Amino acid sequence: MSSNLGDLLTYLHALPEFMLVQDEHGGWIAANGVALRLLQLEGVVYQGRCTRELLQEAGWEHELWTCFDEACASAWQRKAIVECELPFRYDDGRATRVFVLKMIPIIKQAGELNYLVIQGRDNTVRTLMEEEITLAGKVFESVSDGIFVTDVEGTILFVNPAFTAVTGYSTADVIGKNPRVLKSGKQGAKFYQHMWNSLLEDGYFQGEIYNRRKNGQVYPESLTINAIKDKMGHTTHYVAIFRDISEREQVRKDVMLTGKIQRKFLPPDYQDQWVTIRSFFKPSHYVSGDLYDYKWLMNSEKLFGYLIDVMGHGLSTALQASVLRVLFLQAASLGLSLQEKVSWINRESMRYFTEDTFAAAICFEFDLRARTFTYVSCGINYFLAATKEMSGVIKAPGMFLALSESAVYEQHVLPIHPGDSFYLMTDGVYDKMPAHYKQELPCFDEMTDNLKKLIFTQKHKDDASAILFNIHDLPEARS
Repeated sequence: MSSNLGDLLTYLHALPEFMLVQDEHGGWIAANGVALRLLQLEGVVYQGRCTRELLQEAGWEHELWTCFDEACASAWQRKAIVECELPFRYDDGRATRVFVLKMIPIIKQAGELNYLVIQGRDNTVRTLMEEEITLAGKVFESVSDGIFVTDVEGTILFVNPAFTAVTGYSTADVIGKNPRVLKSGKQGAKFYQHMWNSLLEDGYFQGEIYNRRKNGQVYPESLTINAIKDKMGHTTHYVAIFRDISEREQVRKDVMLTGKIQRKFLPPDYQDQWVTIRSFFKPSHYVSGDLYDYKWLMNSEKLFGYLIDVMGHGLSTALQASVLRVLFLQAASLGLSLQEKVSWINRESMRYFTEDTFAAAICFEFDLRARTFTYVSCGINYFLAATKEMSGVIKAPGMFLALSESAVYEQHVLPIHPGDSFYLMTDGVYDKMPAHYKQELPCFDEMTDNLKKLIFTQKHKDDASAILFNIHDLPEARS
C-alpha cells in the first residue's frame, strides 16, 4: 500500500470493504461509505474525533467501542498488524453482523507511526455457519437416539455416543465398516431390497428392524434413513437415526397377551330350542374397555347378563371392566331385583374408579317362563329390538356406574314372544350404524350379518361390542 495519504484516501473510497483511517492520536482522518453505514455515522462530521466519542454518540454499546480502542492501541504499541472480531448488534431489529477488523499501522521512513488503516470484512455468514456447525455437533453428541453417517457406498463415517450406548460398538469398531456389522439375520433379502428401493426412489426410509449388539444380543429398533443430496441432486451421504424399542415391544407383547386373556372371559355363542345368542367383540387396540357375559339361572329358565363399556382405552379400562365382570357375576346370585343388583354393583364399583373414570352398562334378564325381558340402563341408554309390538330403537335413561354411590336406577320390563330379537351394543357400534339400521329391522340372521360387517370391516376409533338375542320358542308360562 502507498504511504502517500492522498493516494490512500482515493483507494479506500473505491473499496467495497470497511475502511477507516486514524491519525496517531486516534482521531479519524477518513472513512469510506461502508464503514459509515455500518457504524450508523452517515452525515456525521467525524474528522479529528476519536472512536469512543463517535460510537458513544451513535448509541453503540460500551463493549464494542472498548474492544475497538484496545485493538487500535495494541497495533500502535506493537507496530504490527492486529486483528479483532466485533459483533455489531442493531437496536432496530436488523440482524447482528460480525466483522473482522484488521488494524494496519503505516510507518514513515524515519520509523515513526504516522497513521492507522483499519480494514474490515463482513464475517457474518461464516460466523453463523460456524455456530450452526457447533450446535449441530452438540446435538449430534447429546441426542439420545443412535446416529450414524455413511458415504454413498455405505461406509460408516461418523457415529454419535448414543450409537455406542445402544449397540455396544465403539467408534473405532465401526468407522470404515458397513452397517451390515449390525445385521441380526432376522430380516430377509426382500426387506433390504424394499429399504434400498425407498432410499433410491424417495430418498427416505422408515421402518422397524432387528439388529444385533456387539455382545450378540438381538434387539428391535425403529430406523429412519435419509439420503443427503448435493446441489445437483446427487446423493452424497446417508444419515441413519435409530432407537432401541425393546421396552416398547415388550409392553406391546404384554398388551397383546392381556387382550388374548380378556377374550377368554367372553362367553361363546349359544343356541338351544329356546334362544340363539350371538356376540361380536373388537377392541380398538388389542385390549378393550368393553366386556359382556351372561349366566343361566333357575334351571336354565332365566338368563342374566350385562354389557359393559368403560370410558377410555388401554390396560386400565380392561382391568376396570374385569372388576365389573366379577361384580356382575356376584350380583347374579343375590336374591335381589335387577334394579337392586345394579345399585349394589354401582356402590361396590366406586372403590375401583377414580374421579375422572366411569363405566356405561346395561344389565338384563330374560325370564322365559314369565315371558319377560327386564333391563336396567346404566349409561348404555339404547338398544334395538324387533318384537310383535315394535321394531327400532328403544331408549331408557340411566346414570353411569361409579359416578355416585347414591345413583338411582330404574327397571324396565318388556313382554317377549317367539320370533322376537334384541340387539345390545356399545357406542362404538351404535354411533357407526347407518340410520336405516335403527328403523325397520330385518330378520335376525340378516341383522347379525349386517352388524358383523359393520364391526369387522370398518375402522373404529372406539371399542366395538354387541350381544344379540333371538327368541325361537318359549316354555309353558307359569300359572
